[in-house]
Amino acid sequence: MKLSIIVPVWNGEKWLRKCIESIMTDAANDWQLIIVDDGSSDTSGAIADKFATADARITTIHKENGGLSSARNAGIEIASGEYITFVDADDTLETGTLNAVLAEIELHPEWDFVEYPVRKSDETEKRSTSNVQCSTSNIQRSTFNVQCSTFNVLDYWFDQRAYTHSYACNKIYKRHLFNEVRFPEGKVFEDIATLPEILKRCNHVGMTDKGCYNYYVNASGITQTAGAKELTNLLEAHLRLIGTPFGADRNEDYYARVLNIQLDVCDLTGCRPTLPVCKFNGTTKLKLMHLLGLNNLCRLHRIIKPLKICKKKK
Repeated sequence: MKLSIIVPVWNGEKWLRKCIESIMTDAANDWQLIIVDDGSSDTSGAIADKFATADARITTIHKENGGLSSARNAGIEIASGEYITFVDADDTLETGTLNAVLAEIELHPEWDFVEYPVRKSDETEKRSTSNVQCSTSNIQRSTFNVQCSTFNVLDYWFDQRAYTHSYACNKIYKRHLFNEVRFPEGKVFEDIATLPEILKRCNHVGMTDKGCYNYYVNASGITQTAGAKELTNLLEAHLRLIGTPFGADRNEDYYARVLNIQLDVCDLTGCRPTLPVCKFNGTTKLKLMHLLGLNNLCRLHRIIKPLKICKKKK
C-alpha cells in the first residue's frame, strides 16, 4: 500500500461528497481512503458508508465525537500505507495533486515528508466551480519560490517560516513518523503542536510547487472565531518550544508572531503574560516591550486594540 488518506468528518454532509470525489479522481489505485465519522448527527456517516460500499479501498470508522485530533488519530491507527496524508472534509484537492506529489517523492527518497501549495478561498467560493485552478497568483505559497527544494529541519522551520504554515493537510508524510506521534486531543490549533514533534524525527523535508490543496475558509470555524481558550491553546503550543531547537527564542520573526498571540491572550483573559522576554528589538512592538516591560505592553495593547477596531468599522 503506497498511500493512506485520512479524512475526518463531523457534520460535513454539505461538502463531504465533493471532498471524496476530488480524492478519488486524483489518486492512483495503490491507496486507501479512511473516512473517520467523528460522531456526526447529520448524514455524513451514511455518505461515507455509501462510498465505502462501492469501493473496497475506502474504509469508514464511526466513533463518538472527540474532536479533530481524535478523529485523525483514529485514522492513523489503521493506516497501512507507506505514506500518510490528511484532507479535511470541507476541503478538496486539485485534480492530479497526489499523483504529482508522489512522483516528486519517488525522485527524492530522502524526503521524510513533502509540503505542497495551499490555495485559500472564501467559503462563498466553495464548490462555485467544479475545478478551480491554482494559479501562481492565488496560491498561498509561503516561500514556494522554487519548483522543488530539500531542507534540513531547522532551515525549513525558520528560514522557510514553517511555523506560519504548519497545517497538517498539505503534506505527505512517511508513515513511520507517526509511530510515536499523535495529535493532541482536547486542544485546538493542534497542527502547531504536532509539526515540531514530526520534525524531531526527520532528516530532510521537501517543498514542491506541484499540486494544490484547496482550503476553504470557514467564517464560523475555530481559526476565524478563536477566543480566549483557543488562543491560549495556541500560545501554550508555541511556549512549549521555548528552549528547544524550534523555539521562538531563536528567531526574531517567529518571536514577534508569538508576542502578538501573547498580547491577544492577555487582552482576552486579563492574565499576566507568560512569554519569556527575549533580546529581539527589530519591530516597534519589540522595542516597546523592552522599554515598557511586557506586562505594561499588554496593558497598552488592551487600551489601543478597541480603538483600532472602531477605526476599521468607520
